[in-house]
Amino acid sequence: MTAGAGDVARFTYALFAGDLLDETSRREMLTFLPVPDEDVPGQTGYGLGVRRIVIGGDEMVGHTGTFPGYSNVSLYSPKHDHAIAVLSNLSMSEVTRVLAAVHAVLAEEGR
Repeated sequence: MTAGAGDVARFTYALFAGDLLDETSRREMLTFLPVPDEDVPGQTGYGLGVRRIVIGGDEMVGHTGTFPGYSNVSLYSPKHDHAIAVLSNLSMSEVTRVLAAVHAVLAEEGR
């Protein structure tokens, strides 16, 4: 089974804004420790498998990942109630920069 960026964004939205987890589990997942990551300069905390990252001045939650030949980011914006996923077949691509550009457009449009 494969998933595209739209599938990952829908999952991310359901995980953070939907009914995949009960409120207790979601609260535990989103309890962040102040753990910086030099590879993710905007990271302001780390929860249970979840990064908290500031993108364009807005706090977003989700995850990033790289594997030889691939990189990705999938984040949810609680302020704007949208999820964005960017998947790339380049190990060192600027997926977070692309996500920031998409987020800026959606936030400006009020989404």
